[in-house]
Amino acid sequence: MITTLVFAVTVARVGLVALIAERNIVLAGNIRRACEYAEQQEREAGQDDKLDASTEVPAPAVLAVLGMLHLGGVREILESESGG
Repeated sequence: MITTLVFAVTVARVGLVALIAERNIVLAGNIRRACEYAEQQEREAGQDDKLDASTEVPAPAVLAVLGMLHLGGVREILESESGG
C-alpha cells in the first residue's frame, strides 16, 4: 500500500514537473512575442508623420502575470534567449 502511494506520488510529481516545464516554454515564447510587438509599435509610432516633435509617446510596456511555479523557469528561458 505504501509502495503504491509512493509510486503514485512520484509519477504525479514527474508529470507535473514536465507539464510546468512545457508551459514555461510556451509562456516565455508568448512574452517574447509581446515584447517584440511592443518594440515594433514603438518604432512605428516614432515614424508616424502625424506626430510632431512635442508629442510624447509613452514607451510600450508588457505585463505578464505568472504563478509562482512558473516565475523561475520563465525567467531562465527569457534570460537565456536574450544572452543575459
